[in-house]
Amino acid sequence: MTNLIGGQADGLEQKLKDYEERWGKAIPMREDIDPKLVVHGPFHNRLSVAYDATRSEAFRSLKAKMAVTKGNTTPVMLREKEGGGYEAVYGYRRWHVCLQDGYLLRALILPKETTNAEVMVFQHFENEDREDISVIELGRQVVSWIKEAGYGSADKVAERLEITTQHLSELKLIGSLPDLLLEVHPDPLKISFRAARSLARLHRDREKDVIERLKLLQKKTPIPTPAEATAFLVALGDTKAPAAATATKKVSVKAEVVDGRISFGTQDLSEDVRKKFLKAVQAAAKQAGIEVQI
Repeated sequence: MTNLIGGQADGLEQKLKDYEERWGKAIPMREDIDPKLVVHGPFHNRLSVAYDATRSEAFRSLKAKMAVTKGNTTPVMLREKEGGGYEAVYGYRRWHVCLQDGYLLRALILPKETTNAEVMVFQHFENEDREDISVIELGRQVVSWIKEAGYGSADKVAERLEITTQHLSELKLIGSLPDLLLEVHPDPLKISFRAARSLARLHRDREKDVIERLKLLQKKTPIPTPAEATAFLVALGDTKAPAAATATKKVSVKAEVVDGRISFGTQDLSEDVRKKFLKAVQAAAKQAGIEVQI
């Protein structure tokens, strides 16, 4: 995952040790957690397709591996909730396999006093140790990190995770891609960082065009492959945005009535505009049954 978020700090193992030293004891491990007692944590980092074995090849593979061991051998991390139960910190897919297939969950249990900022750090470094989280998921996670753990400040989040603010901002922009992309793309988990960044910039600058492109993709038959769908969307960047309509400048014409005669001051009008104006006056007068001499 370092190619996506580029952390400079020690890995997850070191962060776990740092946390244990601060609390003065090891993080307890449980082997028998009922997955039904777990809910999504504050930084939900997975798309629904990630838990769909009919759409995600990676999830099918994970289910097959866990069928052999009858559960997850690599522990997930949970945080205790006020009033009982747990929130998922990381290991969402392993939790969902246990939930779907009826296995008990093996998990590290953080106390409820653990802060959202600490949860964010664990999620980040667990991401770094894996290769299967998609850039779209990571982008959405970054948005929630900034909002909840950074209190709106990307600088605070970047400093805590030891990454650049610029790259964090790029991921935040990717996290703003519309839900329609997730609905119509055959496998949004396979969109590369480069393609996602291009789409995010297009969506920022030409939102209407991107939405129209997504609607066209939705109508395509047969359903394109993930690579074909991504190429179709990114190709929008090769087309020019429609030119903005030039605003029509309003021109005022002063009319005066002297001895029953109406005169118009057209000296400030261009020759082309003056002709159009006089033609419009003649047409209006004719419709009213009045003969006009110009």
